[in-house]
Amino acid sequence: MNPVHKSIYDFIRFFARIVIRNNFDKIVYINDEVVPDDLPVIFAPNHRNAVVDGLLLTNFFSKEIVFLARADFFRNIILRNILKSLCVAPVYRNRDGRKNLSKNVDVFDACGKILFEKQPICIFPEGMHSPKQSLLPIQKGIPRIALPVEDNNNFSLNITVIPVVIYYTDMHALLSDCYVKFCKPVRAVDYKDLYLENPNFAFNNMRHDMEQIMQSEMINVTNDEYYDDYLHCIELCARDIVAETLPDCEDGLFTVTKHIVEKLDYLFTNENERFKTVINRYKEAYNLLSKAKISSKCDIRNVKSDSSISLINLSLLLTLPFALYAAINCIFPIAIDKILNKVIKDKQFISSLRIVIALFVLPLFVIIQAVILGLCLHNWWIPILYALSIIPTFRVFEYWRKNLFDIVSNIRIKRFIRKHRGTWERIQELIDWHDWFQK
Repeated sequence: MNPVHKSIYDFIRFFARIVIRNNFDKIVYINDEVVPDDLPVIFAPNHRNAVVDGLLLTNFFSKEIVFLARADFFRNIILRNILKSLCVAPVYRNRDGRKNLSKNVDVFDACGKILFEKQPICIFPEGMHSPKQSLLPIQKGIPRIALPVEDNNNFSLNITVIPVVIYYTDMHALLSDCYVKFCKPVRAVDYKDLYLENPNFAFNNMRHDMEQIMQSEMINVTNDEYYDDYLHCIELCARDIVAETLPDCEDGLFTVTKHIVEKLDYLFTNENERFKTVINRYKEAYNLLSKAKISSKCDIRNVKSDSSISLINLSLLLTLPFALYAAINCIFPIAIDKILNKVIKDKQFISSLRIVIALFVLPLFVIIQAVILGLCLHNWWIPILYALSIIPTFRVFEYWRKNLFDIVSNIRIKRFIRKHRGTWERIQELIDWHDWFQK
């Protein structure tokens, strides 16, 4: 990377880390000890959340990561220069035209030089992104890079592919949780004999092994017929299971959610009638909650007491000035975000759009506002302090809004319990997990 691009990369990465950490309540990195420090590495994450997936890796590692992205992103000259400065290189697919596939030779040669220098590369092996919590078929792009590069170096580089699985508790919401798990490494040298005998067989075997590892490690909902029912079941019981079985485990929610999916898959295959009974219970509970306008994402097993609600209301009142301060100062980026969310039909881009706005639009408005303030006051210390205050106060605003949502939900739940206690008891009975999850 040339010095100019490196300076731009470091500058943007600094702010990107701030933005990505403020987007989530909790980011948990699991099993990162499998990533070698002294070997060339290719990261292979599943791809659900566009830009955010890559930023989660950039947030974690100090080394610059070179990303390979679909070539159509590079058609616009401005975007092409921005991507190049961010260590993003194009890779061509059949849909980009067969005549362009030959350009991958140069891309793969460049990847070989990058790996030789032990700079990490990230390639999304599914070849496209999908909002669903399931793995798309893995493509042969990574084996087609790793094995020829190893062959050109007499299989001495020891290129290591690290499959990565990413799970979002809510892909679109602010202050949700995110889990990034680094899986069992796949070593290119292990396919040496097969590659020397038949390269295409080696590509397929390596691709298959990567796919098997990712399928076994990720939360992989493959039952399309009942996909939404799986998600409702997770929403309605996962956190309660964690609180009872893994209260002190940092990645407890990831572990429990994976076990829920596996348990439902087992019941579907081996005890189908029982599976339908469980699914129908959660479907009924979800429908009752929807009718009552209560979100299934609420912690409906642990409704807050009146005293707790009063304390939170007091804290909301005390922090209201900070929340208003942040909301007013960020009103234009927030408005842009709201407008674009309504316009964009593909909802899987919402989170990425929010990140881009926070990374590029918000700083622009803050700078403009700070300059105007400085010109009015003829003093630049106050505008500087003002600009620096935006990020921490906006964090307060995020939590303020989240706590307000929780309190409104709890008040709605308590009102519903008073009016429909029998229905509420029925909901609690329906979402109980002890009789099917533990057996």
